[in-house]
Amino acid sequence: MKYSNVFCTPVWEFNLDECYYLNKKISNCAYRLINNSPDLPRRSGSRKSWQSAVNCHVEPEIKEFLPFLGSCFSQISTELSDEEGWRLGLREIWINVNSPQSYNHPHTHNGSHISGVYVVKKPIDSGDFFMYDPRVQINGIVEPKTTMEKRLKIYNMKEGDILFFPSWLTHSVDLNNSNEDRITISFNLNWTNKPS
Repeated sequence: MKYSNVFCTPVWEFNLDECYYLNKKISNCAYRLINNSPDLPRRSGSRKSWQSAVNCHVEPEIKEFLPFLGSCFSQISTELSDEEGWRLGLREIWINVNSPQSYNHPHTHNGSHISGVYVVKKPIDSGDFFMYDPRVQINGIVEPKTTMEKRLKIYNMKEGDILFFPSWLTHSVDLNNSNEDRITISFNLNWTNKPS
């Protein structure tokens, strides 16, 4: 017998060890940005969520995070690229603050190739990260369920965890049922052709 997976969806998982002090700095940055711009429009969250502008890479605290992020997407570039000279580059990066009873509804990141999320602060019961099966035809399949018919993948991420996934993959974050804010960093990557 020959077995192969066809049209699989890649997801990459990394973890930043000893992230406590950096995450504290990023949390402080998030609250500073909220105080400076409390009324920024929400792009994918509920009315109780807040998202920074997509250029927060200029903030000193985020600059400290960028070497780790860059090392992750460099590994992904090497794994994926079939053509020499093509690398993934950071297109935009922003901070999400989900206060109690807020969430991020199902959405995609149009205009990008790879997207991701890094967990800065995640209290217990503050919501898991969901990914939805992109194969729309699977919804017509009836019982019995098998490993081929999983419609939802749930990631119970912890502080320091980072996920990368195709930007077209629908994802969401569950309701924050804690009494504290959940803070994450989201980002989009695009392929760039840099001459050798």
